Amino acid sequence: MMDELEILANLCMIARIEQAVAKQQLDEGMQMLVYPMQRGMLVGLGFEGNEAHRVHAQEVVRKRSENIEQLGAWLPAMFSDEGMYIVRRFDHMPDVGESLPLSEEELMAAKELLS
Repeated sequence: MMDELEILANLCMIARIEQAVAKQQLDEGMQMLVYPMQRGMLVGLGFEGNEAHRVHAQEVVRKRSENIEQLGAWLPAMFSDEGMYIVRRFDHMPDVGESLPLSEEELMAAKELLS
């Protein structure tokens, strides 16, 4: 099974090639998505509408404010399908072989926001 950084790298590649949102389900129904932008990308973690009840926006905001230095760049977002995600903007979308803008520790911390 691919680890989450490998999944992120794969999603970056797909989003770059297709110029469209690429997403994949992680453990326990959580989704990871990459949204390509003219300059950079958005990376999102969260739950689609039918699973969004598992996340409480107030808790996400509280946890984020308690560790603003590490988690401040992740912003809560509700999508049109009522999905609940945290998203982070990056100025650069890595090409194949380039290092990712997130470390495993940063990704784990972000996932904790949603737990």
